[in-house]
Amino acid sequence: MARPLSLKSPRLVQKKRRKFAWIFSLSALAAVAFLYALSQLASLNVLTIQGVAVTGAASVEQEGVSAYVQDAIAGKYLWLLPKANIMLYPKDALTAGLLGTFPGLESAELGLGDGRILTVTVVERKPTALWCAGDYSRPVFSESDEGIPADCYFMDDAGLIYSKAPIYSGSAFMRYYGLVDDGTDPLKHQYMDADAFATLGLFVRGTRDYGLPVAGLSASTTGAYELYLDGPAFADGEARILFDAKQPLDDTFGNLTAFFDKQDFKRKGETVARQLDYLDLSFGSKIYYKWRE
Repeated sequence: MARPLSLKSPRLVQKKRRKFAWIFSLSALAAVAFLYALSQLASLNVLTIQGVAVTGAASVEQEGVSAYVQDAIAGKYLWLLPKANIMLYPKDALTAGLLGTFPGLESAELGLGDGRILTVTVVERKPTALWCAGDYSRPVFSESDEGIPADCYFMDDAGLIYSKAPIYSGSAFMRYYGLVDDGTDPLKHQYMDADAFATLGLFVRGTRDYGLPVAGLSASTTGAYELYLDGPAFADGEARILFDAKQPLDDTFGNLTAFFDKQDFKRKGETVARQLDYLDLSFGSKIYYKWRE
């Protein structure tokens, strides 16, 4: 038996369409009104950040951090909600952005203070050494002050290269060379693994504490190192101490001090170091050396 057709009146269909269009228009209008009201509410002064205060940074870095934050909270989300709203400001993105933009910052914390002031508390990295372009024997010098390497950068205690160093700092810090490709921007470059850098730093400090005039160190990707003994009295140039990562640095340090003890270094002092051309500690207990002629 054939199923009867369900026929709708064209007038009824048209009426339903008008009703749907009317409801849709009212809903859209209500949504727009709600979003507008929400935008106005979120933009009230009592709900927006009124300023930025930076603590813990040097004056130059402080201005840059403040400008970065103010620029980041300017404008609106989807052209409606202000980024400066105290509940909507991009706290996590700001923290990550600050650390990425300013390598000299070790940490950054954001929080709202009195008067809805956005407080940015930063901790700056502390310089412990320099990384310099070129190598120890052929550094990049300043045109105005020869004798002090010009193209040097600060490193922190983890071996991170984070900031251009002023020329006058050239002789105040231990200088490291190598491990950064020529022509590469060294900023944000990790000189070597943080643990390895800390261990190497202990070796350098131990050598200095022993009394040797350590001025610089060059490292290569093969694990070979050259330690430079230098100073105003080294008229014939620096002395080199060669060693590598294959030998534990404690063993290398023991061999180094044993060699200089045998040369009566504690009594003769820097004279012994000035007479040395090179000392090779790369072969364990087998020590090779050459005196200057």
